[in-house]
Amino acid sequence: MRQYFTARIAVALVVAASLQFTYKIAWADEPSVPVVLEDVAGRMVEGCVEFARQQDMQPISIAIVNKAGSMILFRRQPGANATSGEVALLKARSSARTGVPTSALLTEDAAVRDLFLLLKLTQIAGGVPVITDGKTIGAIGVSGELPISDAECAYHAIKAIETSTDD
Repeated sequence: MRQYFTARIAVALVVAASLQFTYKIAWADEPSVPVVLEDVAGRMVEGCVEFARQQDMQPISIAIVNKAGSMILFRRQPGANATSGEVALLKARSSARTGVPTSALLTEDAAVRDLFLLLKLTQIAGGVPVITDGKTIGAIGVSGELPISDAECAYHAIKAIETSTDD
């Protein structure tokens, strides 16, 4: 009986995710929705790099994507693990596509984890959405350090653009 309900939950999540994905594709070129511009992405990267330097973090990779998951800007620090770039991009895309930090996707349910693999989503901390006027317009993904440190760096990058727009 439990397998029956787990399978139904998995099917429901696939349907919900595909509807959300379809919606995002249909409106990807909507002109009235703000986007993450390259200069904003640059300030995010610099904010994250500065935080990493202050915290004496290991070399990291940083990926900034738009709401559809297409890369806007990427930086891999010298000495960063070779796979950290791919992981940073996966974290950014996961956060952009779901509209929540990747750490919020954490689950113990095997069926949901399998669904995440199918949809190419991760639940590893370090992906944070960029939200403007209540809408996800992109995301940042950071990798190379412990996931909690990656997430702190990503949040610091978001804070860097929030404070720069307040000036």
